Amino acid sequence: MARLVKVCEVVPFDEVAAKRVGALLGASATSDVVDAMVVLTAIRTRFTVVTSDPGDISEIAAFVHDGVPLITVGHRVPRAGPSGPALGSGRLHRGGVEVGIPHA
Repeated sequence: MARLVKVCEVVPFDEVAAKRVGALLGASATSDVVDAMVVLTAIRTRFTVVTSDPGDISEIAAFVHDGVPLITVGHRVPRAGPSGPALGSGRLHRGGVEVGIPHA
C-alpha cells in the first residue's frame, strides 16, 4: 500500500468538495458519497474510473455533462460451453469487449 500511495494523488475532501458532492448526489438522487467524490475527481483529473461495481458510479456519472470514462473489472463473464459464467479474473471489459490483462 505504501508503494501505491507514492504514485497516487491524494485528493482532500474539503468543504468545497463536500458541497459539490452534495449537489451531485441531490441531482442524481443517489446517496453514495464516495462514488460521487470518485466521479468528481475523475472529471477534475480527466482520468478513467476503474471499478468492479459500476452501478452507482454509472448512475451518478449520468448526471455529469461530459460523462466519465468507466472501465469495469472483475464481473461475471459469460463463457461458451457448459461451464457457465465465471468470475472475470484477469479480464477487462470496456464497451462490451473483453480484453485480457497480463498478470504481473
